[in-house]
Amino acid sequence: MIKIQNRGHLKSTWWLLFVIPIASAGFACLNNPCIHGICIDDINSFSTYLCYCIDGYTGVQCQTNWDECWSSPCQNGGTCIDGVATYNCSCPDGFIGDNCETNYNECDSNPCYNNGTCIDMTNEYVCHCIPGFSGDHCELDVAVCNSTGEIRCHNGGECIEGPGFKFYCKCSAGWTGQKCEDQIDECESNPCRNGGICIDAHADYMCACTYGYTGKSCEVAIEFCSQDSCSDKALCVLEDGLRVCYCVPDYHGERCELQYDECALGPRCLNGGTCIDGVDNFTCSCPPRLTGSLCECLILDDGNYDCEYIRPTLLPDHTTATPSYTDIVIIDTSTVESKYNTSTTTSLSTIDSGATIDITTTEIQIYTKLDNVTDIPITASSTDATVTESLRTSTEIYETSTDLLTSTSSSTSQLTTKEDSVTETVTILIETKGTLGTDDSKVETTECSGSCTKGNTSTSDLPTTIPSIETPEVTELITTTEMTKQTTDTTVDFKETTKQMRSDTTEYTHHAQDLTTEKMFTDSPVETTELTIESTNPMTEIEINTAHNEISTVHSDCTDVMCNNHGSCINTLHGVRCHCLFNYEGRFCETKIIVNSAAFDGTSYIAHHIKNSTSISITFKAKTLILDGEVMYVDIAKGAYMKLYMNSGLLRFEFSCGYQTMLLSELKTHVNRGYIMKIETRLDLFLSENHCNGTLRLNDTVAMSGGQFANISSPEYNSILYFGNKPYRNNSNEKSFIGCIKDLIINDERREIFSDAYEASEVRECSSLSCLSSPCVNGGTCHDDDDTYSCACANGWTGPTCNDSVCDHNPCQSGGSCVQHPGSGFLCLCPYGKHGIFCEYNVEITRPSLSPISPGKSSYVIYQMPQSAANSDRFEMRLRFQTSDMDQIALLAFVGQRGRHDARSQHLALTFVKGYIMLTWNMGAGPRRIFTSRPLGARRGGHTVRIWRRGRTAGLVVDGRYNVSGNAPAHTNNMTLLPYIYIGGHPSDDFRDLPHDLPLHSGWSGCVLEVTGQSGGRGVGGRGAGQCGVTQCTAKSCNAPRGVCIHSPATYGCICNEGWFGATCASPHSPCDRSHSRCQGACVITLTDAHCDCPYGKSGPRCDQELIPIDVLFTGARSYLKLKARSISSVSLALEAEIKPQKERGLIVFVETPHFYTSLSIQGGLLEYRWTDHLSGLTSLVRSGVVVSVSQWHGVRAGRYGNRLYVWVDGALNTEPMLAHAYPHTASGMRDLSELPFDVMSGPPESYSGCFRNFHLNNILLPLEQQNIEEGQNVLACEGSSCGARCRRAACSRDTCAGTCRRGRCVCPAGRAGVTCREHINITIPQFGGDAMLTLSGSDRREQLIEASPTRIKLNFNTADPNGLILWINTGIDYFGVGLENGYIKLSWSVHCNNSSGQTTKDYFPLPPKLTSTLVSAGFMADGEWHSIALTLRHNISLSIDEKLFVDQECYQIEDNDDTELFIGGVSEEDVIAKQLYPQNFKGCIDKISTKTDFYLTNYSEMHSENLKSCLLFPIVGT
Repeated sequence: MIKIQNRGHLKSTWWLLFVIPIASAGFACLNNPCIHGICIDDINSFSTYLCYCIDGYTGVQCQTNWDECWSSPCQNGGTCIDGVATYNCSCPDGFIGDNCETNYNECDSNPCYNNGTCIDMTNEYVCHCIPGFSGDHCELDVAVCNSTGEIRCHNGGECIEGPGFKFYCKCSAGWTGQKCEDQIDECESNPCRNGGICIDAHADYMCACTYGYTGKSCEVAIEFCSQDSCSDKALCVLEDGLRVCYCVPDYHGERCELQYDECALGPRCLNGGTCIDGVDNFTCSCPPRLTGSLCECLILDDGNYDCEYIRPTLLPDHTTATPSYTDIVIIDTSTVESKYNTSTTTSLSTIDSGATIDITTTEIQIYTKLDNVTDIPITASSTDATVTESLRTSTEIYETSTDLLTSTSSSTSQLTTKEDSVTETVTILIETKGTLGTDDSKVETTECSGSCTKGNTSTSDLPTTIPSIETPEVTELITTTEMTKQTTDTTVDFKETTKQMRSDTTEYTHHAQDLTTEKMFTDSPVETTELTIESTNPMTEIEINTAHNEISTVHSDCTDVMCNNHGSCINTLHGVRCHCLFNYEGRFCETKIIVNSAAFDGTSYIAHHIKNSTSISITFKAKTLILDGEVMYVDIAKGAYMKLYMNSGLLRFEFSCGYQTMLLSELKTHVNRGYIMKIETRLDLFLSENHCNGTLRLNDTVAMSGGQFANISSPEYNSILYFGNKPYRNNSNEKSFIGCIKDLIINDERREIFSDAYEASEVRECSSLSCLSSPCVNGGTCHDDDDTYSCACANGWTGPTCNDSVCDHNPCQSGGSCVQHPGSGFLCLCPYGKHGIFCEYNVEITRPSLSPISPGKSSYVIYQMPQSAANSDRFEMRLRFQTSDMDQIALLAFVGQRGRHDARSQHLALTFVKGYIMLTWNMGAGPRRIFTSRPLGARRGGHTVRIWRRGRTAGLVVDGRYNVSGNAPAHTNNMTLLPYIYIGGHPSDDFRDLPHDLPLHSGWSGCVLEVTGQSGGRGVGGRGAGQCGVTQCTAKSCNAPRGVCIHSPATYGCICNEGWFGATCASPHSPCDRSHSRCQGACVITLTDAHCDCPYGKSGPRCDQELIPIDVLFTGARSYLKLKARSISSVSLALEAEIKPQKERGLIVFVETPHFYTSLSIQGGLLEYRWTDHLSGLTSLVRSGVVVSVSQWHGVRAGRYGNRLYVWVDGALNTEPMLAHAYPHTASGMRDLSELPFDVMSGPPESYSGCFRNFHLNNILLPLEQQNIEEGQNVLACEGSSCGARCRRAACSRDTCAGTCRRGRCVCPAGRAGVTCREHINITIPQFGGDAMLTLSGSDRREQLIEASPTRIKLNFNTADPNGLILWINTGIDYFGVGLENGYIKLSWSVHCNNSSGQTTKDYFPLPPKLTSTLVSAGFMADGEWHSIALTLRHNISLSIDEKLFVDQECYQIEDNDDTELFIGGVSEEDVIAKQLYPQNFKGCIDKISTKTDFYLTNYSEMHSENLKSCLLFPIVGT
């Protein structure tokens, strides 16, 4: 107040001073009393004054600093600091402003990383992180790759951390996809050339080449011998100018003239068993009480086997008589040794006759002691040799030749012969005592006893006896050796002389015979070695010199002169080859390639050198049919180029002069019509002006031109012009030119497009423009046809480009699956119990034989487990198997859950890994694995594995010896599994649905001898399983020699030779080739030819006739109808139809949802209805008690109602309880039987054959007409009930309808049914099908069946449909309704109530009516069970459900109304209010209808009704 008053005085004073400026001041202010202000003398008194204070001070003398903080101006906890006429606020953290009134936003600096959301707080902030990040500032990226045991990247892919919860997979070779789950198809690019068929492999591909081609991509043409010199059906081809024989199995040798003896490769049969040679194998004939593949098992007295048995070895008796030898022999040995061939010749002579026997062998032993010799000891033996004989004068020569890389030993052996009517056998006994040679190497002992000569070995006629002759006695043995070795010519001169004398006589007789064997191939230069043999008779000295003999030697290294025309010689595994320049070909590059018009196929290119100048002009002619592709590219200088390419059929010219790129694209003329076009591209450089100009001319007309800035100092001296597929292109997505180019002119210089090039690849003469791009895939052959082409497809492929597999229209029968297979085109994976090329035959399988069928697909057998074992704390199984492949990594057994397994899926798997038996099980908390300590070996009786589980403990026992067990982590002791055991494989491709590392396994290969335990002992399903020991291929399977048979356990395929087609190579043309087949439907191959499958609405052998059947006839050959999806319930499903079967077996109806599938079929004349729950895998079924006769009409019904299944045939009803439940979903049909579940019917599935009509689904007639059919195939008209393309069902007429026609349909009165209402029926319990109703009104009151105005209505109902009107009452001014909405009771009414008084009068009319519509919480009513409702209408409105009161509303009605109408089950479309509240009529059964106490309606035939039927009631429930 003081301050304010002082200020007021001051103002007055100043005003006075202003008015009277001449006034004088007083003396009070002389001493400056005002400390912080201005002193003003009082004009009325010289002793008083006033102080006018400056801002911030107060007091009489302005001595007090005014406290500006008195009002606490600082907000949010700020501290006020007083100043002079001011104040300052010291703000707490987080606030700013003069008065700390502003909360500082800490989020302005964006402190949160990785897209985190900053939330501003008081003096702080909080970062709300997006999923995958953490930390105060969201700076921490959550690791997802190793956070759990879950496999992020499949198939060996590397998990790479991404932002947040994201991750990326770096896939291993051969895999792609976000999680590396998709295998790359390396065959997608069609790498195989010359008709080869591509076989996709992991990260690679293989080509099954057509006859006459080889190489990685079938790019190398095989040259066949002009004269076949090979034996035993071997293939003779030319490799590097030399003839090479490729032998069939079990044969070898240079000409394939020798046959392998597997019995001679080492000890085979044990315990005295006799080895019997076979083709690439052997068998053992065992002594008594021995068995096994090697006779290794002793049969014990109790029938068991001792497979560790070793027969005791008896010591031989060496006591023999020594004969007296009187004969005298001279033995000379000579050895010829080369780099790769060593030959030893032993000469035996007698003194008198001079006869000499020469034997060449690998090893010949010498017996130096010759006393009392009567039989000449000689042995000739060679494993890979042919014994030959030649006779010169009185000398018999036996010679063999064997290639060796070691030194040779000489020896003398015993030679005896044995003759029979067929062959001659040389009995041999070789015993080495010493080795002759330049080095004293050790000598090995070799023994071959028995018959050592095979059927293809030439055996000489040797003398059976050698009579003695007189010879002088030999007293000394002299051996002289002279040897000269020439490294280059691989020729050795060897001379050896031996003297020996003895005074005995020997007679010698021989057979005169001359058998010679020439060297097989002598095409290449040969070196010769001379051998000269001289002998005297009679003499005591025999001298052997070198004689003439030809030995073939082949150049193994390249020489400069071998390849012509600058070809490069290279050494390969098959010898030397010539790598020719691009314009030469032939074995030695001797043939020049002539190309006038170059054809480019997308991989071709041609390169020309260009001497650069300031102007570059390139002119050529071209034609093409492609839309996109690079035609030409020229490098001019660094950053400067010209490029011509096609885009959408238009030419585009792009060039750059080192600074920027210009694209000329104004030309709008399509040039991909296949016509010749003349193209000129030109680039002019104006270096002094730093400018360039590009021009494109088409057919001598300026089409496009443009210029730009040039940044080139000078062009390169030599540039390269590329046509076609430029090598080392930067962008792999660019397409290459496909077409033809000729008449090249570069800078006005005419050049040959091909021969003047400096480099080219894959270029050939242009003949067929259409076939250049190799449009025919999968081995198809392209044939040019003017402006188009046609493809001759390989076996197993169809379509315009041979891209359609025969498996696209499954030819396999009985539900067999068709898979693509190289060579044969397809294989049928037959269901269990079927075999044959199309699975057309039955087979009784007692010991399944399994084998992987094709890449990613396995064969398997399914064994059923009881329901109690599928959800149990224990498991038991015994498996006995046999296999010859001990190196396989395969799945032996699997039991698990439905769908794709992960790290937490419960399962149990038994695997075979290179002989080790492994058991893996997972109880939901992680897998555990155990395995045997040692691998198994081959065993004749097979191996037995027993696996068991008790809670979380499981183990395995192998052959009763190897016992291993372990514990798995678990939260419970029970496992919930599907009741199926898969043996040998699994249905999922590549085992991708299986857990852990099982996708790395393959299917089992071997025999399953026994499966016992909880499996039931016999297979119930499977695929690709045959009978063990039975082969599918026979001599006539593929019409040999037209085709070769491919064996599979349950089927076979045929690889047809050139010129033969069809499933069994029986036809000279492809059955589905467009040039042969005129099928307008789907062409399906059969055993003999092909069948045309017609879509719905078509018929005839070629599907060229229109047919719309009224009553359909299913042919049984891949015939079906797929109806449009409709809503169904899992607790109630009713199927009804009339059938006239032609066979006693077939699938009639199939319905599948994600939670269950159900089927109706004929099995041996009995009707069978099945219901399988997907979740539990349990199948419930019921069969009819009567037989369905063939060729007769029958009324059949089947379905589910509540927890029971039923089947009804001509009035005979059979029911069975359900084993499992499911939930509602939609239904659809099935196109291919192979896609059906294995248990859809008993045994392999088979199509229904016969007539079918009047089909009802859930009591609703579904006419088999186009509006209800989604697709179909091979459907005809039954008994002529057909019409043309505009066929329609006849409209309702009074002449045909025994009821009332309404909207084109016949509405049946009470007691009648059928399409025309001419069928009489007896209704005991009414059934409402959605188009039915029952009316209780005026005509019914005359018999007093109901009250005139009912006050109580009670009924029982049974339904599985969640929506529908049950009861509707219309009084004229009021209405009541009871129905179902989403399965719950809905009550609606509009009633005029007078609740103000208990009495009503006619004059009183309350307004407005009371409107109510509410759902009653009485539970789900659409459950297929019987329920009761009671509605009371008098002084209150009450509703009781199942005898419990749920609604009780007071309402006094005015009066009774005689016009009350009561509708049961539905109303007509004209009742708008009822249809608004309840759009659908009731579907189900209604019984016990009552409007009076203790009175129920029974005679429904006297009621007014529409389309009522008699309810098929079971079980009868309710009161």
